[in-house]
Amino acid sequence: MEKDGELTSNADYARALKGDPNDAQLWIRYMSHFIGKDELAKARATAEKALTTINYREDAELFALWCAYVNLEVSFGDVESWTGVFTRACESADSFKIHKHMAATLAENEKFTEADAIFDKLVKKFRAQSDEVWTLQADYLYSNDREEEARILMTRALECVPKTRHVPLISKFAALEYTKGDQEKGRNLFENLLATYPKKTEVWNTYVDLTVKYADVEQARHVLERATSLPLSVFKLRPFYKKWIELETREGDEKSLSEVKKKAMEYLTSLKDVLDE
Repeated sequence: MEKDGELTSNADYARALKGDPNDAQLWIRYMSHFIGKDELAKARATAEKALTTINYREDAELFALWCAYVNLEVSFGDVESWTGVFTRACESADSFKIHKHMAATLAENEKFTEADAIFDKLVKKFRAQSDEVWTLQADYLYSNDREEEARILMTRALECVPKTRHVPLISKFAALEYTKGDQEKGRNLFENLLATYPKKTEVWNTYVDLTVKYADVEQARHVLERATSLPLSVFKLRPFYKKWIELETREGDEKSLSEVKKKAMEYLTSLKDVLDE
């Protein structure tokens, strides 16, 4: 029996796992086999057996198994059962990743009180390790129509994070505000950031992409025109011209497309003249 073939019985899984005992996905399929039959005790026993069978050096496989075990308990267990598995997972696997997975899983299962607690713990415990904790919680808040809490969180984040890391952090909060909150507030965040750091191309790129995707064509053209007027190298300006040409090809007409191409050629010509001097 091939491990990737159709496995329908306990014996099928036993044979497949004997051939590759470190394959977390195979163990997870075995757990799902029992869940589908409403045999949760056997699904749990399978998870426990997998944890003692998979080689301790197989970090990625063990992490995947712990995530599946967490999913099982959040979906079918109670607070005591998933808390127990979560605590053990944090002790055995990458605690930061386990916290992220647990927070996301609770949110997906609409266990919002419990998710709030894990997101708070994620920020408190790992904020020195990664700025991602702030935007993960902000994404969760915006996704659940809690925009004001997300904005307060940004203020708190900027108080805790060194100023040298403010630009990418504000840009991420701005993107969340733009896409999941109030678009005008998001636009203002980008505009204020670019007023202070006008040559931050990574911020311009994010702003351009969001404007092209979510705003009207005229707003997108305005932002692209400003971006392509920046005193930057060809390497940095080329993506903006490419995006503008793609926009006009999709939303404009022959005249608007011709004008953008002309602007791009004029820029290249002016650059060539400077180099020839």
